[in-house]
Amino acid sequence: MMKKKITCKTEAILINRVRWTVSRIAMLSVACGMTLPLAATAQKAPAASITEAQAARIDNALLLQGPETPLTKAVAEARSTIAAFLRVHSCITYDAGGLNIFAAPGKTYPNNNYAQSPKPQMRRHDKSACVTVLRVHGWTMPSPNTLRFEVVYTSDNSGESGKSTHEVQKQANGEWLFSR
Repeated sequence: MMKKKITCKTEAILINRVRWTVSRIAMLSVACGMTLPLAATAQKAPAASITEAQAARIDNALLLQGPETPLTKAVAEARSTIAAFLRVHSCITYDAGGLNIFAAPGKTYPNNNYAQSPKPQMRRHDKSACVTVLRVHGWTMPSPNTLRFEVVYTSDNSGESGKSTHEVQKQANGEWLFSR
């Protein structure tokens, strides 16, 4: 029996129709050059899609300047996970289930009524658009394996702003996951 060749395009279409595991979606994202947040949240896609300019703002906000310290080293290690999280976080309105792929053991983001994302804080923001990360600041390192920081978001269409505080912890396997 001959197996049907599945291309990246057909795989991406199937993600929307089939409930796959996060590991299967992550493998697809690497193989097809898709970003993990886009691939991993295809089932729970945010109402809006992040723009290239907004994604670039996130990447730039996570570049810390100055001498190498334990804090800057930890931020550099966690940067890709934090950036992926912020790309999703800046676009969700109500359903935060798509953030669970970034959650540390014991942390669960709700599938409804998630009031900690920046969009619900902005009453006049067009909810069909993502908000922009203005800056990431207030970096602290409460312990050698934990980073805490604050994100300031702004609405490009209403001018409103919102904040959120997050914490990531380095797991035993070296992966950084969100605990708060």
